[in-house]
Amino acid sequence: MSAETLTRVYECLQESTHIAKSLHLLWHAGEPLTVGLPYFRSAVAAQRSYSVLADATQSIQSNGTLITDDWCHFFQDNKIGVGVSLDGPEWIHDGSRRTWGNTGSHAKTMRGVRLLQKHGVDVHALAVITSESLDHAESFLQFFLDAGISQIAINIEEIENSHDQSSLARHPRRQQERYGRFIAELFELWWPHRERVGIREFEFIIDVAENLNRDPEFVPAPLVTKPGAMISVSSRGDIVPFSPELVGATSSRYHNFIVGNVHSLASFDDIRANSVYQQMARDVTAGVENCRRECGYYSLCGGGVPGNKYFENGSFDTTTTMFCQLQRKTLADVVVSALIEKSHAFRATKKLGRRGSP
Repeated sequence: MSAETLTRVYECLQESTHIAKSLHLLWHAGEPLTVGLPYFRSAVAAQRSYSVLADATQSIQSNGTLITDDWCHFFQDNKIGVGVSLDGPEWIHDGSRRTWGNTGSHAKTMRGVRLLQKHGVDVHALAVITSESLDHAESFLQFFLDAGISQIAINIEEIENSHDQSSLARHPRRQQERYGRFIAELFELWWPHRERVGIREFEFIIDVAENLNRDPEFVPAPLVTKPGAMISVSSRGDIVPFSPELVGATSSRYHNFIVGNVHSLASFDDIRANSVYQQMARDVTAGVENCRRECGYYSLCGGGVPGNKYFENGSFDTTTTMFCQLQRKTLADVVVSALIEKSHAFRATKKLGRRGSP
């Protein structure tokens, strides 16, 4: 993204009247660090001229291979959160994450992780689960514990945009069973270490379960399904709403999901008048409503992910996807069942304690 385009992004944000109080900027897609540290220094310095960005938080998603001491100082000085794409042990990670020279990237990624840790930068890992990972829950978790990673986010290998195949889509029923066993084993292994390392997916289900316990009408509200809540801007300034994975994808029905460009709009408010945006919003909302009517897991999900629905089913107004089958339904079944068992065990222990007390 050129400096001119970035300036227009800031200006469009400044002129928008529908900006949430909790504005967050995420630098991602491709490898953001390839543009160089001088670019980011200028980008962050320019933010000081815009009041709308005064309290904004920001983070960057990187493969970690280009991180240096100078980058670490920059992240610290500007309070920029860092997520590193790291799939686990070398033999899992390097199976999917190859360099342009077709060599494994794990060693370079871990060098970046160690630099971040040396400088006191909290490292969050984004791990993609493939078919290769499913038989190795113990090795997977132990790797992150040994590496000192404080937070793990688990993504399944999804079908999205140009990635039109997934190892988890082959023999779906068998893979679902394997994924369920993987999650069950991982949860049991993780539970004693939950204060040491967080796993986003487990914490999400636990949080939703606690909210439902307090309020049976509670339903999570994913940002990706709320019109205007999540907006992505491509390097050329094209504006794409809802799921970030839609950037760069093609669709004749939705004009490649582009609802405007920062170089031709006065503010992000202007996309609301765009016919493509309006159609996308109607279809995404219809998809959420279909999930509410048809899916027994709606209270644990809130309506699915538009990008997954489109890439897997060809439309935003559909319901079940591989993502929701694994990452929501199977995950919820396993975690809720495990929590119930732990609750029963806890009550039994309390009873035994009372019986044995003097």
